[in-house]
Amino acid sequence: TGSIEQAAVRKYVIRTEKRRAIDVRGESLFKPRDTRIISVEWEDQHQKQRELYDRVTTYVRSGYNRAIKERKNYIGFLMVLMQRLVSSSTHAIESTLERRLSVIEGKEYVHSRVEDMDEEWWEMDVQERMEDMFSRVIPAFKDERDDVNLLLSLARSSANERPDAKAEVLVDLMYRLRREENNPDLKFLVFTEFVPTQEMVKDFLSARGFSVVCLNGSMNFKERRETQKSFASETNVMVSTEAGGEGLNLQFCHIVINYDIPWNPMKLEQRIGRADRIGQKHPVKVFNFVFHDTIEKRVHEVLEEKLAVILHDLGFDKIGDVLDSGEAERGFEDLYVDAIMEPGSAEKKLNTFIESFRTRAEDEHENLEFLEEDNALKPEIASEMLSHPLPSWIERMVTNYLLSEGGNVGRGLSGYDLVWHDGYSVNDVVFDKRKAEGRDADLLTLSNPRLQDMLRSIPHYAPGQPVVCVKLNGLPKEIEGCWSLWTMVVQRDDRKDVRVFPHFYHTDGKVLVPTANRVWDTMIRGEFEVMDQKTEGGAPYHEVEKSVMMMGYDRFMELKDDANPAIPELYPVLFIHVEGFDDGLA
Repeated sequence: TGSIEQAAVRKYVIRTEKRRAIDVRGESLFKPRDTRIISVEWEDQHQKQRELYDRVTTYVRSGYNRAIKERKNYIGFLMVLMQRLVSSSTHAIESTLERRLSVIEGKEYVHSRVEDMDEEWWEMDVQERMEDMFSRVIPAFKDERDDVNLLLSLARSSANERPDAKAEVLVDLMYRLRREENNPDLKFLVFTEFVPTQEMVKDFLSARGFSVVCLNGSMNFKERRETQKSFASETNVMVSTEAGGEGLNLQFCHIVINYDIPWNPMKLEQRIGRADRIGQKHPVKVFNFVFHDTIEKRVHEVLEEKLAVILHDLGFDKIGDVLDSGEAERGFEDLYVDAIMEPGSAEKKLNTFIESFRTRAEDEHENLEFLEEDNALKPEIASEMLSHPLPSWIERMVTNYLLSEGGNVGRGLSGYDLVWHDGYSVNDVVFDKRKAEGRDADLLTLSNPRLQDMLRSIPHYAPGQPVVCVKLNGLPKEIEGCWSLWTMVVQRDDRKDVRVFPHFYHTDGKVLVPTANRVWDTMIRGEFEVMDQKTEGGAPYHEVEKSVMMMGYDRFMELKDDANPAIPELYPVLFIHVEGFDDGLA
């Protein structure tokens, strides 16, 4: 095999960076994004919170180093979670310390091995990992009970004294944004990693007059949909965890606040992507909360700055274009852990990581150059597509079909009210995307299952429908009839078999197989003349179809696999009337 050529690859794959996409006016489909770091400082009134953070960090370093020395990785993982919890909120670390103390004070330790974390574990969000860790009874290390009791007492005292510094900064920011945008109903999407923090933020904001809903991984699909609907209508704030926000379209909100920062920037991008997407009407504002003068803030700042430069230089949209999720999660986690455990060597480790990422990104960029399209996107092509009459054709097809099959077609407030013959109904639907914009109407396209069923039920030939008539050179004059080309598809689990074959149905009712192939060859050579259309009755086509079904069955038996049965599907490709003549083209 030879080397892969760029021109050959472009025949099959076209790659366009998502954020380069434009509309018919040549304008970007994505609104600008403004990302800011909000550095939260501990004021004099927050000194207990600062002390709690420092003491938990010392506890984490001691426990983590002891876990590494004693090769007890499961304790190391637990310590890392503690650090992320204290960076999230006082309530989160307090509730977790309570759970940890209940384990330590147990009379027996039943230890499940957790040293080897598989790929699935690394794909979990941090809340899920925390639940997984506390589903196991992990034994305490020496003197840990005293440490946890001291930290828990400090956490309770801090929580009772005053709200978290971040919570107070959050409210001030929300009030300021309302004033700047002159919108008292401005919507805010607030993300956090942990459910205890989510609950605290909800209670804190609700007590200050904000209407708040929560979204997290414990909610079922119906609950999530209801929460999303509430946020889209009357609610001001949605507080969501990582799992809660997956796959949701929240483009009606353009303010994203990351109350705590996931260590993996890919997760941060996924959060922002709930609002920063095609269809967003406003520039997206993103605010990332980090504590001032902490190693986490330094690592986040450097990563955000350096990785953004690399991605911009190489034309990548996001970090996920370079790294897969599992690999990235472990890599970024190790980077933060190393920096927290050994602050003095944090700069060196950061530089090493960034250089490694640059090398990986350059390699990936070189591979993807095969798929890049040099030509600029042309809005006039999209404009032509929008003016295509397909929506009008679909509208006529659906309305005429329903009327002919006993359904009903009416006019609603914003579109059609349609009723199928089996009683199924839809209200306020339109067939043109442009008509759907700005209306309370649903768009009905060929991807709709009802329309797909309709297409399958429409006959390929209607009685009285005219067909093309051709005269073929070299075919005897007495040869006259219907020639058709058919495709047979046999779909199996592991493959799809396709057969194409011609069929000739003579006017005297005979099926002439050799003539069918001869007609096909003659047409391929172009030795024919198109005549006026010929109107046939419905009977010939249906007789042809029955004959083809019999022939198709014989061909299917040749393909049949008793170990892997399948049902064939036959589709007409071409159906014409053929007449022969002896002496060349007329």
